[in-house]
Amino acid sequence: MAIMNIEHKKGYRPGQLLIVSLRTLEKESGIARQTIATILQDLFFDGLVEFKKGEQHKFNKTASEIRRIIPIPG
Repeated sequence: MAIMNIEHKKGYRPGQLLIVSLRTLEKESGIARQTIATILQDLFFDGLVEFKKGEQHKFNKTASEIRRIIPIPG
């Protein structure tokens, strides 16, 4: 649901590439970042999302990239 809420807030179409930090997903869902990362990996392996985890680096931080493969009914 957090992915859908963020898509809606940013004005994205369902399934559009969403570039978002795990921290933002944590705030939106109330679930810990480590749990979110695990869930996204599971959804990736199940073929429900495309997911590229962002990287933490001292000078160059990148957000995660998420794209829903099938729309989740709202």
